[in-house]
Order: sequence, then structure tokens, then C-alpha cells
Amino acid sequence: MADKHLNSVNIVVDIGSSGIRAVAFTPQGKALVTIKRSYGTFYPFPGWAEQDPHDWENATLSCLTELVKKLPAHAKINGLSCTGQCPSYVPVDKMIHPLGNVLTYQDNRSIKESEYIVSLVGNEYIHRHSGHSVEPFFILPKLLWHKNQDHSLYAKIFQVLQPCDYIEYLLTGNLCTDHAYACGTLAYDMYTHGWNSELLRKLDIDGNIFPKKIVNSWDDVGIIKPDIAEKTGLPAGLHVIRGGPDSQCCSLGVAAIETDVLSNMSGTSTCLNRTILAANQDLRVGNYAHVIPDRWSAEVGLNTTGVSLKKIAKILFSDFDERLMYEQVNISVKNSPVGSNNLLYFPYLSNGERDNQNVKGGFYNFSMMTSKDDMMRAVLEGVAFAEKERADLLVNSEEKFSSMRISGGGASSDVWCQIKADVMDIPVIAIKDVDAAELGASMIINVGTGLTPGFAEAIRECNLDYDEFTPNSDNASVYAEKYLNFLAFEKAQSPSSGES
Repeated sequence: MADKHLNSVNIVVDIGSSGIRAVAFTPQGKALVTIKRSYGTFYPFPGWAEQDPHDWENATLSCLTELVKKLPAHAKINGLSCTGQCPSYVPVDKMIHPLGNVLTYQDNRSIKESEYIVSLVGNEYIHRHSGHSVEPFFILPKLLWHKNQDHSLYAKIFQVLQPCDYIEYLLTGNLCTDHAYACGTLAYDMYTHGWNSELLRKLDIDGNIFPKKIVNSWDDVGIIKPDIAEKTGLPAGLHVIRGGPDSQCCSLGVAAIETDVLSNMSGTSTCLNRTILAANQDLRVGNYAHVIPDRWSAEVGLNTTGVSLKKIAKILFSDFDERLMYEQVNISVKNSPVGSNNLLYFPYLSNGERDNQNVKGGFYNFSMMTSKDDMMRAVLEGVAFAEKERADLLVNSEEKFSSMRISGGGASSDVWCQIKADVMDIPVIAIKDVDAAELGASMIINVGTGLTPGFAEAIRECNLDYDEFTPNSDNASVYAEKYLNFLAFEKAQSPSSGES
């Protein structure tokens, strides 16, 4: 990249599960300044998960204001982009004012509505058109819940907006969504690249309730409004480049854009993504339009992976503060042999899983001989087994991933990365000291503003800091057998297996 860009920066706003992060990157991918503002998630009833959209707005403006103050002297801002959680939505009125709280991707209140959609048109129809099977955490079932359960609110809905839609409207005054976020509604049609008017008509939902304009991740969606520039200190005329959902941006950020590379976004939960040329037709696999041209992102996920580690560690090492607690976890795991002395752990702590609402979490084969060390190692191994089980859905029997690229909190644990390399029996590349979803959104700015001619060049310009873990053949053999035990016990506990 030319020398004239040495003092330039890209700004990324990340609308996350626990807060907003605003990050200033160099075009070469180095994070210069990071500002975070936290907010809460409300769980008023079982299965509900809500956030306040005003928290999104206030946190964004606060982060941007402080970020601008801390930028290097003479820094020139190339552009701003957004990434964030998906699928979550806020219903707004004709003035684009929120009508209520955000229903986040963790919200599963719309079980009956999901069942109704399946009974009306069938899961195969929805997957064939939207790329996803019907699950309560998607937006269309939640919208039906509002229609059925909150008539007064539903009658006032003008638009259904997702995180990047809402924040970018606040910044620019322009309404749009992108193809990747649109996939998370279930109302998107991958054949027409627009809204599925036939489905919406059958559900008696206004076909104009979703943003009319659907853009690409690299498209310019407008400039910062004068009042926002004045409030935050951002330069007048700053262009906003769309961006996209965190897991798709993450695949770009870790350079997993070839079909044989698996992206593992490892945090509180896990998203596993494979870049593919055409949507995967397996009903167990979700598909999003990618943030790169002419590609799809096949996705499977798990709800309680990183949080499993945190939950069990807090129980076992309650006397330690968080930093020392994780140090103790690493010590403890190394004191237990590969296979955790035959202890198994199942990381399904949210009363079911995305792909199986009946599966339960916990330990199996616990005995008087089981130690804390065995329990901690079993947690890390159990998450690795559950990830492998889902990742195997993304390839056919003749295929194998060449590597897995891990980002997020899970990438910081060397012992966990090694376990995953041994369980998957492929090299693991851990991306360090940067949020890959945010880095991917910064790469999108490079392309959208013309700093780089394409995404391959944007990746080459970035100097990723990573560690590589190669599988240990002896450990891989032990895990291959234990993985079969993991699958067998999980199947035996499923009502569909016919066993108790």
C-alpha cells in the first residue's frame, strides 16, 4: 500500500453481545485505538433475551467521541464500517424510532411461530430459498411472535432493522441492509437476491417491512450526518462502508476465504464458517451471503463454548480473581492426561443447542477418582469434540479441511488450541491480539474506498500475528476413539434415538 496511506486509519464499530467497540485500524490491519462501552442483556422470561437499542446508540456515540480524541496526530480517516451480532432486530416506526427492545439472536421465544412456518411451507422450502432451516433465533419467527402476541406494537412497525442497519441509519440517515444480514431474516430469497414476497404474502406480513435497499458489504452507504460529525468529532463528509455480520467478517479477517480453510470464531459461543461457491443444501447447515463477492459462508454454531470454560472454572477456582483463575485452568489442564481419564463433558448449557433443543450439558463417567484437573481438561476436550461434530457437517466424506483458523478469546489459550488441533487432526492457526471480525470490517473499508483493488489484496496487505499448532499423532489417535464415545453418548441421550 502506498506511503501516502501511512497516516491513515479505518474506523470500525462492532455492535456486540455485551457492548459496542470502536476500533481504529491502520490499512495494514494494526489496531491503534480501541474503545468499549458495555451494556446489558435482559432476560425477563425464560427463552427471552433483549437489549435496549438506545444503549446501542449511546454507546456508539460515546465510543466514537473518545476514539477520535485518541487518534494519532494528523491521522486521516479513510472510512467507517460496522459489524456485529446476527440475527438480532429492533422494530422501528416511520420516524425510525425504536418501538421496543431489541430481540437478540439469543432470544428463543418464538418456538410456536417457528413450528407454524414449518407447517405452512416446510423446512425444505425455507432452506432452499433463505439458506437456513427454521429456528426461533431467526428474525421471521420473532416478527410473527410480535404479530401474534403484541398487536399494538406490531401495528406500528415500519421497518425491521438489524444492528448494522440501525447504527448506520443513525450515522448517515440512510436505510439499507446487506445480503448477509438479510439471510438471517429467513425472508431473503437467494435466487432473486431480494425479499421472498411469496413467503411474506403467505404469512400475511407486509412485504415492505424489511429495508428496500439491499447492498454489498463493500458498498458506500452514505456520509456521516453533520450533527453526528459535530457530536463525535468525526470529519464532515466521512464515508460509511457497509460491512456485515461478525462471523462473515471474521472469516475474511482470518483469511479463511478458500474452501479448504475453516474459520472458528471462538468466544462466549462458537461460529464455524466455511467459504463456499454455492449454498450448502444440508438442512443442518446455515448459509449466509458472504462479505466477499460471489461466495457463500456456510455456518454452524454452538451457544455455550467459551462460557462453559468460564462457568466450570468459576465453580472449581472460586477463590481466584479472573486473571489468576485462567492461569490456574492452564496449569490444571496440563496435569490431566489426554482423554481426561475417560471423563466426558458436553458443552450444552443453554437448555438445548441451536441444532438440537433437547440435548443437555454436563459431565459423563464422573467417578470418585475424578479430579479438578480431569474436569477442566474434559471441558476443553468436550468443546473441541462438539466443534468437530458441527464442522464435519461442512465437508463431505471425501473432503478434509487443510487448517482451522481460530480467533477470539479461544485463540489466547495455547493448550486449548493444541487440543483442537489434535481433535480435528489438522493444523490450527490462532490469530492473536486482534478481533478478526473487526479486522475483516477494516479490510472491507480498504476495498470499499479503493485503497486496495480487491479482497485478496486487502488480506495480503495485513500482517496477521498468529501461532501455529500442529496435531500430535499419538494424541489424535486417543481423541479419535474418544470422539466416537462422545457421539455415542450424545445420541443415546437424544429422544430421537429411542433410548433413555
